[in-house]
Amino acid sequence: MTQFTVKQETGPDSIVNVSGDTDGEGNQASYLSFVTDQNLRTNSDRSWSVGKAIKGYAYQRGYRIDKFTDKFEATAIYDPGLHSHIEMQKVRAKVEATLRFLKAAKLAEAQAQTINKEYGRATRLLRNLAKAIEDRQQLELKRIVVQLSVAQREVMDNLFIPPVVNERDRGWLDKPFVQLEVDHYGQCGVEFGELPDGETLLDLLTLLEDG
Repeated sequence: MTQFTVKQETGPDSIVNVSGDTDGEGNQASYLSFVTDQNLRTNSDRSWSVGKAIKGYAYQRGYRIDKFTDKFEATAIYDPGLHSHIEMQKVRAKVEATLRFLKAAKLAEAQAQTINKEYGRATRLLRNLAKAIEDRQQLELKRIVVQLSVAQREVMDNLFIPPVVNERDRGWLDKPFVQLEVDHYGQCGVEFGELPDGETLLDLLTLLEDG
């Protein structure tokens, strides 16, 4: 059995006794039992501080409070996943506390800031260029759609539309019978991973200017 003390601002400190169920071979206990001299079911600051201390004690060892089984008792169930997380956090804290890591981290952050400045502007400009070209592509396709719609309407104006065709179906007559959309899947002769050279980039800018 283990015992720990919870400091209290007023009155005597509270005592908590801890016992656990083990398999007899030294493996992790499946649960922990807490017994304290402080009533855990009151709304006092003393009760709150002891309850908090019990939860903290259990959590740091990989246990989750199951319930406060009685006014003076509580039970915590072992959680392997939580225990793994807690221990990993302890390892991380030790690493982050070393001078070697702190120096390496400071250098890495400075280098990353330089790299982000160097490549960030280029990345943003290329995204803007791609968006502008996509918008121009959509605009050109819309112009073609309008031309097709005009031709389609001129042809239908000379056709007899049977009265049996209702208003809903007549609405389709104003839409192009041929769907013209951006080909998002076409490779357009571009190899995977291929990058534009300087001349190609100039051609792309010219493409926008010509529109």
